[in-house]
Amino acid sequence: MLQISLDARINLFQFPHSNMSATSCKLMWQNLVHPSVNTSAWTKEEDERLKALVQEVGGRHWDAIADELGGGRTGFLCFKR
Repeated sequence: MLQISLDARINLFQFPHSNMSATSCKLMWQNLVHPSVNTSAWTKEEDERLKALVQEVGGRHWDAIADELGGGRTGFLCFKR
């Protein structure tokens, strides 16, 4: 049986008409498109908690900040916010 890498499957099935690379598609899936990612509007409580975490950690470890924040936010979304 033909084995297709996860990168190739994401590229072929999720974004079939895209000129994006497999790596770009994978990052988009992991940070924005995956059903477990919370892309809803940020609450006031999340904003306050995010600010506190950034002051505590120093704004460099975004995945760790997202993990501590919880709620399905990714490091990318925290950084972008």
